Amino acid sequence: MADPVDEAAEQLYGLPLDEFTSARNAATKELRDRGLTAEAEEVKALAKPSVSAWAVNQLTRRRHSDLDEFLEAAEAAREAQLGGQPGAREAIKRQRDALDKLVKAAREELGGKASEAIATRIRQTLEAAAVDDEAAEEIRRGRLTKELEPAGFGTLAAHAKPTGKRKQARPQDAAATRKALADARAILREAEDEHRAAQAEERQAHKRWQQARDDAGQAAEKVEQARRELEQLRK
Repeated sequence: MADPVDEAAEQLYGLPLDEFTSARNAATKELRDRGLTAEAEEVKALAKPSVSAWAVNQLTRRRHSDLDEFLEAAEAAREAQLGGQPGAREAIKRQRDALDKLVKAAREELGGKASEAIATRIRQTLEAAAVDDEAAEEIRRGRLTKELEPAGFGTLAAHAKPTGKRKQARPQDAAATRKALADARAILREAEDEHRAAQAEERQAHKRWQQARDDAGQAAEKVEQARRELEQLRK
């Protein structure tokens, strides 16, 4: 059975930005009318995205292949830099070109009216995905509510002009770094899975509580009815 909260979120973050709040309110009311109180509260808590976050969310939905091209180019550039591989300069250029293409597409989603400040925040959010797999996954989900902040040398390398030889990372150090990142991501994914499972259990417990409350109310009504009938018999 589909998760009503997930379904609502997927729809909401794909709508035009000015329709978000009214659609969220309507979805919340619908879930309450269906007796899904816990789910309604979760939908009500969904935050309206900023302008730049909304534009990036639309890239996931309408420019998916361009987004994949950028993320693949970013991963290739990152591996080339970490391993001191030849062709790193070309890989970085591919990443930069793919990024420029995406920023342009995001501005088009805003009708070509995005200010330079918004365009910068869009670029920074995409750059965060270039150096962080978790940020990339967030962007792929298409439900950002605010900008992401880039971190690490990958972002700087994507903008820097080649200035000669650099000290290359030792292969064993790069491998250790990749393993540490992979282990950390695995732990985070496990924690997120546990969190989602706990939320699902909380919703089920709330439903059981509601059912128990309804059953208790019906039982109380039956007791009251029986008392009235007994009083009539005594008369």
